[in-house]
Amino acid sequence: MENLSAETILLLLAKNPSAQHLSVTWQFADLEAGGWEPRESFVKQLSTVDRVLLVTEGSSDGHIIRRGLELLHPEIADFFYFADVKEGYPFSGEGNLANFAKGLASIDVINDIIFIFDNDAAGVAGRDKIASLGARDNMRVVTLPDLDAFHSFRTIGPMGERLANINGCAVAIECYLDLGVDPIVRWTSYNSAVDRYQGELIDKTRYAREFIKYQNLPPGYDLSKLAALLDMLIATYAAMKEKARLATIDEYMLPDA
Repeated sequence: MENLSAETILLLLAKNPSAQHLSVTWQFADLEAGGWEPRESFVKQLSTVDRVLLVTEGSSDGHIIRRGLELLHPEIADFFYFADVKEGYPFSGEGNLANFAKGLASIDVINDIIFIFDNDAAGVAGRDKIASLGARDNMRVVTLPDLDAFHSFRTIGPMGERLANINGCAVAIECYLDLGVDPIVRWTSYNSAVDRYQGELIDKTRYAREFIKYQNLPPGYDLSKLAALLDMLIATYAAMKEKARLATIDEYMLPDA
């Protein structure tokens, strides 16, 4: 085995079904400590081709996801970057986000991009408008994930207060934060494109502002819903890269005997 390169060994393991779900750990401490190579030889800045752009409906979505990655996945946070805007967010709302996505597709942008819609009536409608873009190798279109926590959520509307399933109807990114006691969604309007009512978390701006401003989260802050959201985004990008890597490997593999 000492005559095989690391790349060859990884290639052989990648083609072995029994090894496909094993973790790969780069061990270089001995080489660094022995003075053979500096740490910079092993730990390098990521290039654009190794990162994914996350484009959301609003600027607060990006701030919350970025903060969540820093808290829960600091070791891979640098794989994700966001639209850099200083004055005003250009993609606010599902309509503008859908149009922006179509524009990027029309110029054949090569960057890896995940477009993230809210899991509400408007977001589902926006996702459906551009769902076909997800067939491109470098683009995915998703909504925030359904969660059991949203199956029986307190809501208020013309018929008064009642518990309802808000998945696909009223789930914005703020719903994945720790909402404390008795959060409530207000039903606002009917969306004929997806045949369902739209709702909005009352006081959602406060939830977002408090989460973003915390230097250290209060003890017991519930990150479980945000963790599920981040897991979905990480899995989405991992699947994109895996598909691309396997396609590259297949180009160099000899035909099966």
